[in-house]
Amino acid sequence: MNKWKSKLIAVVTALCMALSVPVFAGSASVYVATQTMTDSTQFNRMDGALKKNSAAEKKALKFIKGTWYTQGGVPYHNKTVFSGKTVKLYAPGSKKVLYRYKIDKVTKTSYGYYYRIYLGKGCYGGWRLYLKDKSTLVTMGNGNPYSTSGYS
Repeated sequence: MNKWKSKLIAVVTALCMALSVPVFAGSASVYVATQTMTDSTQFNRMDGALKKNSAAEKKALKFIKGTWYTQGGVPYHNKTVFSGKTVKLYAPGSKKVLYRYKIDKVTKTSYGYYYRIYLGKGCYGGWRLYLKDKSTLVTMGNGNPYSTSGYS
């Protein structure tokens, strides 16, 4: 019975992969479909990391280029400046850089893009950019493009 059941699961999984249907493994869905981006770069929804220094990555970095301010904490808005892969964080009202990071991974996602930075000691942070609202950049604190842990 167990052999039959495991073979059935393997067949159903293969069929879902062929049809580009999400396969549910426990509580997490795993996407196996690939899509072609405008510059002919392939990405996989499960691991949509863009190739470093590719045209797709440069395009994604252009979306966030410039100065962004945090909301809330009025009147103390933190300033973040993105230039290429360099990220500079400033304290409210300061002209001195408080933290400097490098974007180490840009991920194309179903909602837009995720920009990950390495914080040190195995910790990551990052930002989500929703393509439906390019004027809002959302901080997600654990380096996972699909997690809401560390949301702010």
